[in-house]
Amino acid sequence: MIGSIPERKRKELGPTDDQYEGENRSKTSPSPKRLRHPRRQGNELCERCAKIDLDEALSREHLTVRGQLVKSLGPVKKWAIDSCSLCGLLATSLPPECRSSDSTYYLRSFSSKRDPRLGWKSIDTNMIGFDGCAFFVPQHHDATPVRSLKPDSIDFEILKSWLHQCQEMHTKTCTARTSSTSVPFMKLIDCETRKIVPASNHVYVSLSYMWGANSGIVEYSESLPEGLPPTIEDAITATRKLGFRFLWVDRYCINQQSAEEKSAQVHKMDLIYRNSEITIIAVAGQDPTYGLPGVGQRNRSEQGCARIGKHFLISALGDPRDLVKKSAWITRGWTYQEGLLSRRRLVFTDQQVYYECYGMYCCEALNFPLHEMHLKSGQSLQKSFCEGENIGIFPREVGASPWEILERVEEYSQKSLSHASDILNGILGVLRAFESVHQVGHCSGIPILPPPKTRARLATDTAELSPWNACTGFFIGLCWDLEGTSNRRPGFPSWSWAGWFGRISWEFNEVKYLRTDPGIKLRLELQDGQIADLDTAQESLQKLNASSALSNIIRISAWTTPIQYRRSYSRINGEVECETRVELEDGGYLHWRFHPTTSMQLSTDQAYIGIHLAREPPSPEGFAGPTGPALMVVCDVGDRMERVGFGWIRPIDYQMYGADGVGEYDDDEDGPPLMVNSFYARRPVLVKSWQEIRLG
Repeated sequence: MIGSIPERKRKELGPTDDQYEGENRSKTSPSPKRLRHPRRQGNELCERCAKIDLDEALSREHLTVRGQLVKSLGPVKKWAIDSCSLCGLLATSLPPECRSSDSTYYLRSFSSKRDPRLGWKSIDTNMIGFDGCAFFVPQHHDATPVRSLKPDSIDFEILKSWLHQCQEMHTKTCTARTSSTSVPFMKLIDCETRKIVPASNHVYVSLSYMWGANSGIVEYSESLPEGLPPTIEDAITATRKLGFRFLWVDRYCINQQSAEEKSAQVHKMDLIYRNSEITIIAVAGQDPTYGLPGVGQRNRSEQGCARIGKHFLISALGDPRDLVKKSAWITRGWTYQEGLLSRRRLVFTDQQVYYECYGMYCCEALNFPLHEMHLKSGQSLQKSFCEGENIGIFPREVGASPWEILERVEEYSQKSLSHASDILNGILGVLRAFESVHQVGHCSGIPILPPPKTRARLATDTAELSPWNACTGFFIGLCWDLEGTSNRRPGFPSWSWAGWFGRISWEFNEVKYLRTDPGIKLRLELQDGQIADLDTAQESLQKLNASSALSNIIRISAWTTPIQYRRSYSRINGEVECETRVELEDGGYLHWRFHPTTSMQLSTDQAYIGIHLAREPPSPEGFAGPTGPALMVVCDVGDRMERVGFGWIRPIDYQMYGADGVGEYDDDEDGPPLMVNSFYARRPVLVKSWQEIRLG
């Protein structure tokens, strides 16, 4: 045929568009996709890009994650984006603001075998790109590691293949444990009839999205209203295309006007999300008017691709997990537990769909051999493909151990809520999940921690410290600290982290070694005036929390130490500390520093008390540990006391003085103490008395 290209030459040039249509078929995708025509049909290159040897860059061996330098490209504003195919292609991986930046970009070549992220090392290919940006991968007729995505539509067969693979392989990790009928008043959207129907043990999909600043309460109806927000409408479409009929969306399935129905479902949010077959997560946008990109009217970002010489390069797009981490969705309190409690998640971003369950993760753009990446058991990915202890960005279950509840509360405390009164409701599902999976109860958000598995160092402490019980777990749960001072959150107790605005943390390193003094006791005051011991009430705490039968008052019986407040000051890093004087039994005293919880100014005229919460036991060699007692600092506010601060008695936080006022440490209040090792041999004995404190 006149004008035809000889077969040998065709192979040198690489696959044609016709070959992509017939031969570029994914080995793991159930639905072959034709690669779109490249963004530019020609091979126009600027003078700089014409000198780049792509053949050499895409064929050489790499020994490091950073790959090798190909070319210094200078700032983006000097690139020939509109006339050069390679400049234009590379620019698609950079945010728009980079076009006016003076930063120099360096084109590098990488080996997938050397990259630990997103399962790249499951395949063997070279690619080009920038550090921290999307890769551009060569496509061949016999290997298509990157799928070509349409901006206006999603191939739901790919998404369904992930779900089916999870259902078939992850039989021990991703199966539901309870029936949806265990959630009172639970209803679902019938996506075919658009009616709100009783759950009746139907298989269903759930939706996690942001209500938005201007979203009011929707009046409950047995039929969906006309003109649904795009995100809700798109979620209905996605549900049906995934092969399901029923969808759970909080604003339409919970009768917001019924306090009884709302409370019953809020307190069992863990079951709602853990029982759903899959959760659609709307990460893109900031409210339900945005829609799910690629489903309805909202298009996704263009995926860069172009033929450069004999190479057809296509963008692998950015790591979708980075988009999740930068989204508004991940900053919200309610969505935190929705993502955490879901067994399977389909995350819709502006670029592509990301999937993660308890056993694997995958991306719409990346066509990796998922079966080969799994363990022989088939229950999860091999460790080399996982993010530490987790599969991806979400924890497995709610956490691998009961003590991870502290991490979950710390993470949640960083999230934002539109209504301060939702602080406990927004995490009740997580707290309930820890109770059912790890037998960790809570009282107004304070976890009642179970005994740790490691007890090797505790052989010598049986006489001095109390054996583990519910009070021990609760007292250690009270050892939380705030990052900076804060204001009170109305309606919640001062002794709970829920009673304060701000990010909290449990700042102890070896929590499994902490113990409490013998005889400590905690009693709970109920709304009806009755008193219940924690030990006897622990089994009914879940009902007491759910029914709001608990008051904000607890009664703690423990050792207490008088605290004489001296002054407050700010460190260079902005951290506020309070300096106090604490008397010792031998007539000496400490100048001790602690972190104030409250932003209110403390007074030298006010009497303060430190409640002994926990400390580290002696080591087997008989030396005192580096951590002395943890003191919750409280003050009298009338009919009760309230928490105002917290701190540990440890060398870095105090200076010791004898009865004659001579310091055992250097008397430089801002410098480090001297003779720190003497603390291991002699723990300061504080003046203390046993009291029952009524704390609110």
